[in-house]
Amino acid sequence: MEDWIEVERFEAMEDKLHEEMHRLGELAMDLALNPGAVIKAVEDDKGFAILVHKVFYKSFT
Repeated sequence: MEDWIEVERFEAMEDKLHEEMHRLGELAMDLALNPGAVIKAVEDDKGFAILVHKVFYKSFT
């Protein structure tokens, strides 16, 4: 899990989560990265989190 960084959290699977996943996916493609390999949403007891791979995170910070 150390290769992944939480960038946003949502209480439920909602439109805002999907919109943010889409936005990050577009950014990944602009950087010639595979969105499926560098972005993921995970569910835990606190809701849903968007995680990005540290390689992707470093490219836009």
